[in-house]
Amino acid sequence: MIYTMMKKISNREEANNYYKTINSGVNDFAKETKARPSEIHKYLSRNGKFFLKRLGLDDVSGIENVLNDVLLHRKHIEDDKVINFESFSKLNENILEVGLPTIEHEKVLADLFNTSVGHVESLDSNLHLFKVNDFGKDIYCVIFNKEEMGNIKSNLIEKIKSDILSKVVSLGSIDSVSIDPLKLWISDIVDESTLYERVSSLVSESLILEFVLSSINSSLVYSIEKGRFQNFKEHNSFSVWWT
Repeated sequence: MIYTMMKKISNREEANNYYKTINSGVNDFAKETKARPSEIHKYLSRNGKFFLKRLGLDDVSGIENVLNDVLLHRKHIEDDKVINFESFSKLNENILEVGLPTIEHEKVLADLFNTSVGHVESLDSNLHLFKVNDFGKDIYCVIFNKEEMGNIKSNLIEKIKSDILSKVVSLGSIDSVSIDPLKLWISDIVDESTLYERVSSLVSESLILEFVLSSINSSLVYSIEKGRFQNFKEHNSFSVWWT
């Protein structure tokens, strides 16, 4: 019997390259089939192994998670202005970049996992990513304080607002009668301050928490190597996600 050695994703650069390869492959698949993102998600969720083999990625450990993240994000943003996954990952990182963590972040993690600060290691300051050694077991954590979560909310509101304002409404028919398309920029017909207030009222705490969880699971190599971030707790006014 011949055993195939599975490749491991060892760093963030490799993870990003795999995301780009799969995103490109899904783009090609979409062009071939003319299918909508929701249809592609449904098909490739069932036939992912064949698709990954075609891309030469079936021997990469955890690559199914990467494919699933790409498919889910495309499905979630299925509208007239779909952005590609590469730009989505960069968008997520920009929204989550709210300053560098302090020793207080480390103390909270040490307290949460009942260990010492010496067992808390910073892995990525920009993304507030830490590794906690808990009796020989490595736990990967992302942590933000209350002010930083407020900044994430503000960043998210601004991004949603700017995305809406950048869209175009195209009208190609009136009462089933075709006409030369009439195009209207949303920015020309919507009051920006009113839009900001409306978006602010829709960006709930649960939406923010869901966004952060989705972001760290889709853009961090650690979630692929060590298991997805699925645990969450509010601890001493800090929000903590961990594997």
